[in-house]
Amino acid sequence: METIRAFLQPVTERRETWRQTEPSPMGTVRKDRFLCLAGADTPLENLEDGYLEWRDLRLKVSAAQPIYIGDTISHWWAILTVEDV
Repeated sequence: METIRAFLQPVTERRETWRQTEPSPMGTVRKDRFLCLAGADTPLENLEDGYLEWRDLRLKVSAAQPIYIGDTISHWWAILTVEDV
């Protein structure tokens, strides 16, 4: 397992209908998302079966893209979702 440094922040929405968990026929499903900013040397796309761990959460990359300044990657931007284990 590789350790990386990244900035994580919960993504909140102002809609009253948004919840971090929602009931489903199989129980409660997590709906919370996190913004992730990682260094240029930490590509977050194409992780396939990979994941990130933070505290007691397993996070999957649902969207990722490099952010460029000119022709150089400055950092990676990603949205992470909680994976139920």
